[in-house]
Amino acid sequence: SARTETLCVLSPTDMVIHCTAHMIADGDLAGGLRNLWDFHCLTTQFAESDPDFWPQLSARAARHQLLPAVQCAARLSLRLYGTTIPQTWGRKKLADAYFVRRLTARDGWGRPTRKVTRLAFYIRSHWLRMPPLMLARHLWTKWRKG
Repeated sequence: SARTETLCVLSPTDMVIHCTAHMIADGDLAGGLRNLWDFHCLTTQFAESDPDFWPQLSARAARHQLLPAVQCAARLSLRLYGTTIPQTWGRKKLADAYFVRRLTARDGWGRPTRKVTRLAFYIRSHWLRMPPLMLARHLWTKWRKG
């Protein structure tokens, strides 16, 4: 019997939302500037080919409750790569400086720096996934095991 395979490709807005979800909404930003570069390249390409891209992205991200994360990624991309973003998304937030500090936590050789910042984002990534009591127990166990 012939087997039909279905190819599933995300829409441009969903590609950007997926990129953002892994970078901002559920991670410790360990992928660093590479993930933000992906965001920059995707949004630049899609916005150049579709004048309605940003409004569509805004609506789709809001539907998935990820609009604040997408806007954060856009602001970071503007700040570090000069990405063209909607003017209303460009207002700096206090947390942006912490995200930039984490994204740039490498020395000239690519080795990790800013240990406290990296630890804070590690805890943040777990905080987003676990209830507080479970997180405290998890971190206590990790710390005891070294």
